[in-house]
Amino acid sequence: MLSRKAATLGGLLLFSTLLLGVQIGSAVSGDTTYDVLRKLEDAFLIVTRYYVDDIDNEEVAEEAIRGMLSELDPHSVYISRDQMQRVNESFNASFEGIGISYEFVEGPEGRDTLAVLNPLPGGPSDEAGLMSGDRIVAVDGQSAVGWNTEEVQANLKGPRGTQVDVSVLRP
Repeated sequence: MLSRKAATLGGLLLFSTLLLGVQIGSAVSGDTTYDVLRKLEDAFLIVTRYYVDDIDNEEVAEEAIRGMLSELDPHSVYISRDQMQRVNESFNASFEGIGISYEFVEGPEGRDTLAVLNPLPGGPSDEAGLMSGDRIVAVDGQSAVGWNTEEVQANLKGPRGTQVDVSVLRP
């Protein structure tokens, strides 16, 4: 298992490579973006060359991306190739949700809460009586407060006919 430090350093090279085109513009404009990207690249190269154990460059880069995005907001997430493949498979197989459009609103202790914008007419949530403004606070007995989009998809979608117990707070 790679250390978090090694993973973070590995991702730095990925970003510098992806943004290589910025180098010329940065050099001309005096922007520090080039300097930051160079630092990321240097760190990744040092890790890949001198780290005591063999490392998986791809894994290090992916962990660095996740680490960087985790410093932003809870809605900025990295979807890996494998995760994206699973998402596509779920759309192509007969997976369904509970039939709502939703948004995240600030909830207890500043953690996001899933708020129902609209139950889709004739869908499971409409039939169960969910209303606009309801906040989903638990799913199958587990707290849903603080969930991100990926967790919503993982817990509120499944094959047609899947049962899910949703606890709602109605303001």
